[in-house]
Amino acid sequence: MSRAGDSDRLEVALECLSLPQTSGAARQILADVGFSLAPGEVGALIGPSGCGKTTLLRAIAGLVGVTQGRVRLPSGGRLGFVFQEPRLLPWRDVETNVRLAAPDANDGDLDAIFTALGLSDHRRDFPASLSLGLARRVAIARAFAIRPDILLLDEPFVSLDTALTLRLRQELMGLIEARSVTSLIVTHSVDEAIALADRVLILSSRPARLIADVPIPTPRRERDGSRIARVEVEIAGHLSAD
Repeated sequence: MSRAGDSDRLEVALECLSLPQTSGAARQILADVGFSLAPGEVGALIGPSGCGKTTLLRAIAGLVGVTQGRVRLPSGGRLGFVFQEPRLLPWRDVETNVRLAAPDANDGDLDAIFTALGLSDHRRDFPASLSLGLARRVAIARAFAIRPDILLLDEPFVSLDTALTLRLRQELMGLIEARSVTSLIVTHSVDEAIALADRVLILSSRPARLIADVPIPTPRRERDGSRIARVEVEIAGHLSAD
């Protein structure tokens, strides 16, 4: 991948991020996290449960303030966010949920997104009638409909069965690759990180530091068992050393 200009990259340089607790005191969540992602690059963020992965995504999205440091979005800066929960409006049908987030989306673009995610027959369904897998598809469709420069995904496949997870991974990566969207995915699964990412970013326990940045140069479709095993060993070494 050729190196892009700085203005086209997602740049994260966090020295400290603290959040207030119920006691009134501030608790440090992130201590030293710095990385950048080039246009179209996919990063996977892993680390111990509760270390601050979701907080980091929220900081990139501007939903929580950075105590010390900075986040710089690429020029354009349109951002899509897929939360752990689909967060659909129950009184609106699938298509309206998507159009409310992207009122300027044209019909052809939405048709392509719905087709890619297997939602064409569910456009008039309401959230209460959807399975969790379908609801997660709608959340992904909503994020893509705004034509994001940056896509943040917080465990988008959590609590889904293995077969459905594998299918949704393929659908998601098809959209990311077709649209060359810079993406950062939080996951607890090393296998999932290796399957989806160009780089795996490993956080320590709280307050989280970036302890490793593991590149995966092999194209996704060429990642055979031996290549995957070598990356798994490297990642496991970093996690056990923390």
